[in-house]
Amino acid sequence: MKYCHACGQEWTEHRQPGRREECDACGAPWRCCLNCSNYDSAKANACALRNTNPPSEKAGSNDCDEFLIADRNPQDRLQPADPAKRKEELQKKWDSLFKQ
Repeated sequence: MKYCHACGQEWTEHRQPGRREECDACGAPWRCCLNCSNYDSAKANACALRNTNPPSEKAGSNDCDEFLIADRNPQDRLQPADPAKRKEELQKKWDSLFKQ
């Protein structure tokens, strides 16, 4: 299923979102890097495609020809995590590796 990166609202249309379409729930643009299946923060310019010139504002509306709305779980939204909470979660996972 396809969801808004900002609030988790589901995209129910059977087409790609237009450049000016916004989420009814939060007003975030649907057609932005953070909603794109090619978005990859580990890659150069945060895009899995090397032949594009992605915009610097990843949450802003864009007209990239390569845009494909991502099929993501709403719990995996791309919000920055609380560093302290993330550290605690990672520590628990690490500790669980060595428990018998």
